[in-house]
Amino acid sequence: MTFRSVRRRLGFMGIVIDDITTADIPHYIEFLRAGFGGPLSDLGTDLRFVSRILRGLLCARGAPLRAVKRITGHEAFILIARHAGRPIGCLTVVGRKSPSLTGVYVIPEFRGQGIASRLIETAVNRLRQAGHVEAHATPLNAIAQHLVEKVGFVPYSSTAAYERLLPLELPAEPEFTVRRLRAGDLGGRCEQHGRPYDLGPIGRLFGIRTRRLAAVGPDG
Repeated sequence: MTFRSVRRRLGFMGIVIDDITTADIPHYIEFLRAGFGGPLSDLGTDLRFVSRILRGLLCARGAPLRAVKRITGHEAFILIARHAGRPIGCLTVVGRKSPSLTGVYVIPEFRGQGIASRLIETAVNRLRQAGHVEAHATPLNAIAQHLVEKVGFVPYSSTAAYERLLPLELPAEPEFTVRRLRAGDLGGRCEQHGRPYDLGPIGRLFGIRTRRLAAVGPDG
């Protein structure tokens, strides 16, 4: 898939949805700060660093971004909704086999007009055209959760998040060892489902790191 813009007009409102440009980056960062500043801070995401990374990826008409996508196999794009050329909303998509939609945001004065739903639909259509058969959504608040369910996403059977102050010190049973999880440890059953924040090298660029651990018994 190329980096060409995806444009979609929303009826008579003159709303256009297309790819982010370098000029949009300050607006995009403000959207993230306004809509998801708390959760992103909890994840350790530095929005100033995100801005610098985006400027690098989008320079030379997006050539670095296209190279990253070819090398990593990840889908990665940001959609911007505009009114009369003014950015008014955004949606981020990143992932490989089952890309994740996250960070849908529309500024208050344009809410209630279906723009967020159209952002999600545009992203899903682009992924479908690129050959993807599955996508995940990682809503960061209750409003985003309602939006993705409204356009047909269904929740996992069980998803929970916990936090603990580090360093982590737990009593270890001597007959067990703990190590990094390998792809074959669960017979493929852990693939994608249940770990929507595993963004690979794209995640590392944005300061989002995941670790999957396996407890191994004495018989291996």
